[in-house]
Parts: sequence; C-alpha cells; structure tokens
Amino acid sequence: MLREEELGHETHRLLTGAALPGHRLTRPLAHPLPLDHVEVAVEIAPYGAAIRSRIVVTARTGAEMEAMVACAGAALALYDMVKAVERGAVIADLRLEAKSGGKSGEWRRRPGRRQRSAE
Repeated sequence: MLREEELGHETHRLLTGAALPGHRLTRPLAHPLPLDHVEVAVEIAPYGAAIRSRIVVTARTGAEMEAMVACAGAALALYDMVKAVERGAVIADLRLEAKSGGKSGEWRRRPGRRQRSAE
C-alpha cells in the first residue's frame, strides 16, 4: 500500500476526497448511518490500482454498501485522472471482502473459491 508521500499528497487527497462524499449517498431513502471511522487506502501497481475502504459504525446495522460506494467513488476519480493517457482503463472487481456486525453477523470471502457473479 502506498503512503501519502509516495502517491503524492494532492492525488491522495483527491482520491480520499472523492470516496468520502460517495458513501453518504448510498442510502438516500434509508436511515443515515452515524459513521465512526472511514478509511480509504489506494495501492498502485504497474498496471492497475487496488482501492480499499474500511468503515466502522456502532449502529446496529452493516455499512458494507457505504464502504463499496466509497471505493467506487475513489475508482471513478482515479479513472478521471488517467483517462487522458489511457481511455481503455477499466474499473473492475468491486466486491465485499469481509464484514462484521449488523443483522447477518460475520462474513469473509473464501480465498480460492469462486463467488457467484451478478452476470
């Protein structure tokens, strides 16, 4: 994972800034969640990037949708930055890796096992 200094202060700020408002728009018709902690991490690789978010709430509900929307917002901001040099950039594999709490309790993606696709 790249630290802010390696990614560039302004780029890191932009990606984090793009992620944070997005998570608030997740449930416009539902109850607003009081978020205790929001964290966004960007890992740059030679041919791509991985964006992860972690959201902590003390409410009695899960916040996985807020975390995924935060990642999507950061991914769209990153696409906007690179589209001038690579119009073929792809945003892929937006998925939940793990969650705990809420009504459904603990869940973690099993390594090596294919999950069902929405296709």
